[in-house]
Amino acid sequence: MMKERQVEGIKRAQAEGKYKGRVPTAMKQADKVKALVDAGVSRVQVQEQLGISKASYYRCLKAS
Repeated sequence: MMKERQVEGIKRAQAEGKYKGRVPTAMKQADKVKALVDAGVSRVQVQEQLGISKASYYRCLKAS
């Protein structure tokens, strides 16, 4: 019952333009990931430099 109300509230807020969700921060850095990989930087070093997870790293590579 509670989840149904939450979903209804989110849908109403989206319709009003008030709820847009979370900003995809790792995907904004996809070009940086690609550039570092092309430069020969290892996966672990790319993750540490950009502060992203292993899953985000591979997601960025797949998208670019």
